[in-house]
Amino acid sequence: MAAATHRTSIKIYEDRDEEGGTVTYLPYDGESYSLPAIYDAQHFALDAELGVTVSSTNPVLGVQRSDLQRDSVQDDQVKVRVNGQDVLYNVVDFKPDGQAGATLELRRA
Repeated sequence: MAAATHRTSIKIYEDRDEEGGTVTYLPYDGESYSLPAIYDAQHFALDAELGVTVSSTNPVLGVQRSDLQRDSVQDDQVKVRVNGQDVLYNVVDFKPDGQAGATLELRRA
């Protein structure tokens, strides 16, 4: 299925964001680590084949696969600083983009 993506409410996390936070990746089987990522609170996708918009209230996290210690699995978690508060999310889906990146679909823990 071909898909084009439109993103809103995007926040980019590099080493430190302006609020002093980072995205922390918490693998279920290892030590946590900081991760540069693009957080998108509201994710919209367009199915190019059907011409319909599919929206989700689940946020997503865009990452470079080389920044992950291994590919994500559903028992992993991510801590993101949103509006000055640390928010813990479960990884519910891992979608490689066919290049060097991946999208992690998140659900609040």
